[in-house]
Amino acid sequence: TGSGKTFTLMGPDNQSSGVEVATTAEQSEEKESKSESDGADRSDRSESAFEKVDTSKGPPEMAGIATRSIYELFRLMERDSQRFKFETEMYVVELYMEDIFDLLWKGSGQRPPLSVHLDGNGVVDVENVTKVKVASVSETLGALRAAFKERKVSSTKMNHFSSRSHLVCSILITATCLASDVVTTGKLTLVDLAGSERAGKTGATDNTLKEANAINKSLLALGNVISALTSGAKHIPYRSHPLTQLMADSLGGNAKTLMFVNVSPADYNLGETKESLRWAQRIKEVTNTSSKNTEDAQVKALKDQIEKLKQNQTTKQAVQPVKETMKALKGPPAGTQARLPIKQAAKK
Repeated sequence: TGSGKTFTLMGPDNQSSGVEVATTAEQSEEKESKSESDGADRSDRSESAFEKVDTSKGPPEMAGIATRSIYELFRLMERDSQRFKFETEMYVVELYMEDIFDLLWKGSGQRPPLSVHLDGNGVVDVENVTKVKVASVSETLGALRAAFKERKVSSTKMNHFSSRSHLVCSILITATCLASDVVTTGKLTLVDLAGSERAGKTGATDNTLKEANAINKSLLALGNVISALTSGAKHIPYRSHPLTQLMADSLGGNAKTLMFVNVSPADYNLGETKESLRWAQRIKEVTNTSSKNTEDAQVKALKDQIEKLKQNQTTKQAVQPVKETMKALKGPPAGTQARLPIKQAAKK
């Protein structure tokens, strides 16, 4: 139901990171019966989970994959800092009920609509998403922790902190060679997929059941993409679902991809375990081809100039209707109507 994957991704201290949990009436009563002091202690420990980490000594022993990956990323950038200038930014989104939500957005009013597309290098980009510049392990983990607090979770019979959405964190790296000005771009994407569910076991009802159906539908779309990739199909249905659009550059593209499938050791979950292992076997057959995304300083400057021209053109197109409207409201220049009778009289 997602808890195992979140544990694998983030480690043991992030499952109760201050998120609001939707519960049924019976579960709420059970929750209230627990000691308040125990709940406060658990919250304090989870809130400070990342703050206690000494980044100079590497990741803690029980750190999850995301934490270890972020540590390694910044270790490599520190190692090569004499040869390259690095710029790093990140965004975090969740896919909930087929809608994409920006988990780092801090604005007020209506959220801007998010749309997914591929850039010129075939890299997935989310339009209008909040991109936060990060320069250290602590800043990156802090932003990721803040995003997890906004993620939608709920309580089911199988998991008290069940993920009700898929989470995608992308870290974008730009490295400029100080000697040649050659620019190399890279992207580290960390995905926490919500697990497939059977309503009979989770006890999901009402909105929780709708969430489960949406999760299962998205995982089915992901399975269809994997089937197309492994069967050599000419058309890969990436655009059939927002989840596969978000993961398009990780599946069968210019990327090195690791996917971890969590299974239960309990015989009660034997059916789900078998299906998960079959799914893992299919994924293993997907072949990616990875290569460097590099360009020299002149090419980068031209691309930046083209982008600025596009933005200026968009601004002009937006301003032109306003100018025409203002002109119509002002009417013809003063004196025009007064001169008309004189001209007509002269003609007569």
